Amino acid sequence: LSANWFTKAWYDLSWWALTSGGPVVYTDWQEVNNLTTENGATITLYAIWEEHEYTVTFDPGDWVVDPTSKLVIYNSTYGDLPTPQKTGHTFMEWRNPNNYVVISGSKYIDTQDITLTAVYTVNKYDIIFVDEDGTEISSAAYDYGTASGDIVAPSDPTKAADAQYTYNFTT
Repeated sequence: LSANWFTKAWYDLSWWALTSGGPVVYTDWQEVNNLTTENGATITLYAIWEEHEYTVTFDPGDWVVDPTSKLVIYNSTYGDLPTPQKTGHTFMEWRNPNNYVVISGSKYIDTQDITLTAVYTVNKYDIIFVDEDGTEISSAAYDYGTASGDIVAPSDPTKAADAQYTYNFTT
């Protein structure tokens, strides 16, 4: 048998059977002899189509993700999607090349391999400055990774002098 050139959208033709839905009997380039003893007989070979698998690659940016890719079949769901991990950030979602959100139940409707890109938010933290009795002097929300030099400390902390000490604060 010579290589096949038949096509069917979203399927790969890889094998031949002697009956519809029958077991694989022949492959491309396989030598075939003596299919029948009848002179001039017609032999029908039935195509066995396999759904084409596409590779979905996960781009986590500078995150860590496992697995880094998976195989999916056209018009089936993506199935389980990995969750990237990065300190100080919260993973939000995966987006396809058209910037649409992809979830595990989404149908795969691309006809080629694609890359999904991770979208995340930076965690925010409240920093609260209090005096020695616990009274709040000031507070502010900062992104994870904010340099300590960029955190604004209160400019007017106070502490009353006592019999032994006088207090002065500098920023």
